[in-house]
This record gives sequence, structure tokens and C-alpha cells, in this order.
Amino acid sequence: SQNGYVTTEDFLAGDTLTYLIRFQNTGNDTAFTVIVRDTLSQWLDPVTVVTEAASNAYQFTLSGHGVLEWRFNNLLLPDSTTNEAASHGFIKYRIMPRDTMPVGTTILNNADIYFDFNAPVITNETASTLTLPVGNKEIVYKGIGGIRVFPNPNKGVFTIQFNQPMKGNGMVSIY
Repeated sequence: SQNGYVTTEDFLAGDTLTYLIRFQNTGNDTAFTVIVRDTLSQWLDPVTVVTEAASNAYQFTLSGHGVLEWRFNNLLLPDSTTNEAASHGFIKYRIMPRDTMPVGTTILNNADIYFDFNAPVITNETASTLTLPVGNKEIVYKGIGGIRVFPNPNKGVFTIQFNQPMKGNGMVSIY
């Protein structure tokens, strides 16, 4: 997404939401197990999750109503005071929204990161809002009643707006 906004055209073109979750062991000892847990918004389709990259080998599970979990066992992640460069890790994944997500919906997302048996560290929250595509022109027909079609150009998703209510039956043909 760009500036937190995604369009219906983006998803029709096969684009996805991509999340990068970074973590660092800022404790005072080696972390043996790190768990990253992300509970998805109801508007995200968990079956479309693809992990694109991770800093280390992991086990992935999907459970409940869209609870994603990456478990790094025997990670031996050093603390940042011992080895700052090696104290970092990450996961990058992509996902599609549900087809039923209405325009204007904002998807909020964050993750919980567990280092061994400690309380979770909660990541910052991201927001992505679904908007209609914005073209650089609109088609305006000022004949009977007036019609606007936008955005123009588009990739098959557009709005037809009648400037006044239709009386009787009408038909719109698109070529």
C-alpha cells in the first residue's frame, strides 16, 4: 500500500498487503525460543498467507480465527549488548483481503513477540484503508440527465454516477 491506502484495482491486479515484522533481543541473555503471533483482522483471508522471508528457520501454524504463529525454536538469539548485529530477526509475509471487504474499511494490524517465557512485546500498529482508485480524468456526458464515469483510465473497476435520478427504465451499455 502507499501512504496506508490501497485500491480495489490493486487487489484485482493481484497485489497483496505485505507485512514486515522485525524483532530484537534487548534483554540480558540469549533467547532460545522466539514466537511471533499475529491475530488477523476479520477482513484478511488467512488462507492466502505466504511467508516470503524470515531471518531463521521457523515452524508456522494457523489456528483459530486467523491467528498466525511463527515459532523459532533453538534460535539462540544473542542479546543486543553481547552481539548487537546478531540480536535481530524478522518475518515478511503477504496476504489478500477478503472479497467482501467494503470500500472505506481500515485494516489495523500488529503482532505480539514472545522471547522465551517473557511477556509479549507488542509491535506498532499499521493501518491500511481500502479506497476507490483515483484516475486522472473522468468521462462526463452532459446529455439526458448527465453521467460521470471515473476513474479514467481504470482496470475494470469504476463508478458510474447519474447526476439526477432515473425515471422509468434505463440501460447502460459498456464497450
